[in-house]
Amino acid sequence: MSADLVITERDRARLVKYALHILHNHEDAEDVVQDTLLKCWSRKQYRGDSKAFTYLAHAVYRNAIELIRDRKSMLPFPGKVRFSYRPELERDVDAHQRLILCFNLPGKYRQLVPLVASGMTPQEICERLRLPLNTVKVRVFRMRLALKAKAA
Repeated sequence: MSADLVITERDRARLVKYALHILHNHEDAEDVVQDTLLKCWSRKQYRGDSKAFTYLAHAVYRNAIELIRDRKSMLPFPGKVRFSYRPELERDVDAHQRLILCFNLPGKYRQLVPLVASGMTPQEICERLRLPLNTVKVRVFRMRLALKAKAA
């Protein structure tokens, strides 16, 4: 038996704000809340054990995290990149060491390496990763600092 799931416009705005806190993108937050509300109302699994807002907030959290994980799996680096064997790479120790340094970077910097190396501008990177422009600029700067520090 499912209890009635009632939500006010104020609760919906609070859910959007919560999703925005997780996703950092207003459109994605709106989409996640809308999808969550549709799923919850269509499945009718709410039993009334907790407040409706608490139930929906937990569902919004799960769906937002799922969206983030889906996006990370779509990024081209490092899981989707294939490195072919090249004998000249063995001879070029510096190139091999640079490659190892890239793999030792934290994930948020490592995902920028192929994008920066391909010549993308910070604006293009921010559109591709759906991150704010200043975040991209800071991460590119810190990525370069980390590579310089590790290379030294």
